[in-house]
Amino acid sequence: MPVECLRGLQRSLQGTVTSVIDARHFQVRGVTVNASIANLTLPTGMTSLSQGTIVSVLGTLDESGNMMATQVVATLTPADGKVVEFVGLASQYDAALQTFMLSTQRAGQSLNLRATLGPQVSYKNGTLSRLSSSGAGGVTVRVEGKWSNSGTLSVYSIQFIPPKPEAANGTQPVLIQGLIGDLVANTSVTINGMTLRLSDTSTLELGEKVDVWLYPNSQGGEAGHIEHAD
Repeated sequence: MPVECLRGLQRSLQGTVTSVIDARHFQVRGVTVNASIANLTLPTGMTSLSQGTIVSVLGTLDESGNMMATQVVATLTPADGKVVEFVGLASQYDAALQTFMLSTQRAGQSLNLRATLGPQVSYKNGTLSRLSSSGAGGVTVRVEGKWSNSGTLSVYSIQFIPPKPEAANGTQPVLIQGLIGDLVANTSVTINGMTLRLSDTSTLELGEKVDVWLYPNSQGGEAGHIEHAD
């Protein structure tokens, strides 16, 4: 869920790093953070931000809705009861216990969580049946829920997203979420101020929210797969 703040005013953003575009650009709660001039505080032993890291960010919004950070403080482990967001593979759904396994990343390390469905889970791009029928192979999801120090997650939101594509020319794809700010028919799409090459834009509209697996490069990147987020 995007942070609610006014452009040009100092605001804060807290949450889980769901994707790292490069060493100084990452996403938290659907907001792209530019930390190129930020004072970055990392826990002992951590040399850079990675997926699953918990961060507190201070900064301002630009015209694209991105946050220009002045300060980023990272922690390894969420506080008990903290709302977190993870992207990962959901599998082993248990209808009797209303649980599933979530394979994801936290601070650069593989993390396998036992996730429990809350009493009123909201679903996007699918329903519970998509989770329950995913089989051993699992299904790629973005989940929000409350963290427990026991290493479990109480889930209240599940969004089904496209599976991660293969690497291309040695470049691993990165998942971002954002609003379409510009379209050049069957040529490119601009998301959160980042212009991506895309050969088919026929199903897209200005202003809509999308999830994109992109291959970053010095010109912005190339969209490997794009899907409506709502």
